[in-house]
Amino acid sequence: MAEKIQALILDIDGVIWRNKVPIGDLENLFSRIQARGLKYAFATNNSTKTIETYVDLLQEFKIPLTLSLIHISEPTRLRRI
Repeated sequence: MAEKIQALILDIDGVIWRNKVPIGDLENLFSRIQARGLKYAFATNNSTKTIETYVDLLQEFKIPLTLSLIHISEPTRLRRI
C-alpha cells in the first residue's frame, strides 16, 4: 500500500507542532518524505493566522515549502481580500 501513496495532506496545529513546538524531528521527517518522492501540502482550520505566518513558522523548522502548499480556512482568506 505504501507504494500507492503519492502525496500527503498534513494538518498543521497539533500534528506538525503543538503550541509552536515541533512534534518530532521535522527536518529529518521532511527529508525522508522528499527522498521518497512524495508531494505534500499543509491544511488547517485555524483562521487566526495568514498563509505567510504559517510559511514563516514552518520554515523555522526547516520544512521546504512555498505559499501554494498552505491551505487555510476561508475566514482568513476573506479578510485578506
